[in-house]
Amino acid sequence: MDIRSQNRNKSELLIKAHDTDVNVISWCRMNHHLIASGADDGTIKIWDKRYPKNALSELFFHEEPITSIEFAPNSDSVLSA
Repeated sequence: MDIRSQNRNKSELLIKAHDTDVNVISWCRMNHHLIASGADDGTIKIWDKRYPKNALSELFFHEEPITSIEFAPNSDSVLSA
C-alpha cells in the first residue's frame, strides 16, 4: 500500500513472488533498490524494486523453509539465510 495514494484500501502492485508462502524479506542497506525474499519451499529471490515484475535471481540451495534472511551490512552481493 502506498500511503500517499488516495485509495488506501488496496495494494498498488501485486506480485506472485513465490509459489509458496513468503516468510521473510530483507532490504539491502548498501543498495536500497534490492530486496531479498525467502519462502516455505526453500527458495530465495533477489528483487530490484524498480523492476518488480521479475526477480533478478533465484537461489535453490535450501530444502527447508527460509525463516530468516539478511544482506551483509557492507555488501549488496552477500546475504545469509
